[in-house]
Amino acid sequence: MEEYLEEYGHTINKRLFEFAVSLLRRANGNPIDVYDKKRVEEVLSTVGVEIPSDGSHDAAYVFNLMLSEQEGGTPDVAKAAADTKRYIDNQYGWETRPFDELYIKTVALGVPIYWDEML
Repeated sequence: MEEYLEEYGHTINKRLFEFAVSLLRRANGNPIDVYDKKRVEEVLSTVGVEIPSDGSHDAAYVFNLMLSEQEGGTPDVAKAAADTKRYIDNQYGWETRPFDELYIKTVALGVPIYWDEML
């Protein structure tokens, strides 16, 4: 983990993003249809949501997380975009929130992250 943090800090890189979204499930237990970073950026742009790009996959992870929390069959991407903006911009949040909460959840659930594979 130390090497990962030295390289990427408390942000989600592409490999960690792919691992993290593979864990996301809908309320019915089915995996979500994953939106990659490019597709998330297109959706955000289309619905008029601006999130400053920092080069990480943080917003893409949060967007998929928001999709996983929706009920029903067809995902509401506009709602997921707005929820992502609120999550990222939360005045009580912190810049490293997506990474930190992902890490906390994996620890709490006993899901190991093989950090050497995330580099």
